[in-house]
Amino acid sequence: MLESQNSARMELRILVMKSKYGTSKAIAEALDLQESTVSRWLQGRSHPEAENFKALAQMLDIPATTLLELLFAAQEERQKEEEA
Repeated sequence: MLESQNSARMELRILVMKSKYGTSKAIAEALDLQESTVSRWLQGRSHPEAENFKALAQMLDIPATTLLELLFAAQEERQKEEEA
């Protein structure tokens, strides 16, 4: 799934920074959403709706399957931290 030692949440943040948008705020603005909404996705606290999911994958220039894997891995990481 993840090719590096970074957590899924870190991988998502790196993808945002490397994208032409550079920040979650810029992505939120492009999607006409609150920055906190995009932040929750990147933290594994929630998932984007279908239309935003497709747009986010395109914005990050990654396949939808990769985004799906990262989002679910981020959610699993968050749950493990909350259980500890």
